Amino acid sequence: MDHSADDFALHFARKVENIRVFTAGAPPPVIKTRFVPEPLAAFNYVTSDEVKRSLGKAPAKHCILDPVPTWLPISNLSFISKMVERMVDSRLIAYTDRYALTPI
Repeated sequence: MDHSADDFALHFARKVENIRVFTAGAPPPVIKTRFVPEPLAAFNYVTSDEVKRSLGKAPAKHCILDPVPTWLPISNLSFISKMVERMVDSRLIAYTDRYALTPI
């Protein structure tokens, strides 16, 4: 079965819409404040090894609703981990720059 990028985007748009419809009548979440003994003072870069370890723990499950079976990204961890590493690091840097937070 072939899927295009548009099919993939439509799948997730429908999934998000279904979740919104299902949760429309739900009460708002209760957010409790917590004491933090030591605030976060700095961020560290994520490494591709950390990404591989985290993604490698994902179970190789598949559902007919999933556009990509879990085993596919898991089988390409060396490639995917580098991309995820760069995306996470760049977003973290952009966020800290935007809000003038502690540099990495």
